[in-house]
Amino acid sequence: MKGTERQIAWAEDIKATYMERTSEYTEYLKKVAETGDLMRDEIPALAMEFVARYHENATYENVDAEMKSSDLYKVFKEAQRGTPEKKAAGKAYRSAVAAEALTRLEKAVAERASVEDATFWIENRMN
Repeated sequence: MKGTERQIAWAEDIKATYMERTSEYTEYLKKVAETGDLMRDEIPALAMEFVARYHENATYENVDAEMKSSDLYKVFKEAQRGTPEKKAAGKAYRSAVAAEALTRLEKAVAERASVEDATFWIENRMN
């Protein structure tokens, strides 16, 4: 990391917190992608706030809004309520949304984590 000794120490702490929070949200997205269940009671709220602040396009909600025009969503919406087909289509759709959010998040985190300038981390920290 580049910067003064003090900047480097502060930036490393900021980066560690960033990595921890985004990792929590990454693990949540992996569970949703695997199961198709949103598990709303397991959403890591602080981690989700971090992701929304730093990588809004990688949140489940943002990807969900973008995918509302997809064929997968249409299959889900057109399936008859209360049927096994509706349940399966919902799980498939939620899995696809989570998988896309996960892909976006992993790419964004890798890019951001590679920044070695202490002032970048300090100036772009979450207050």
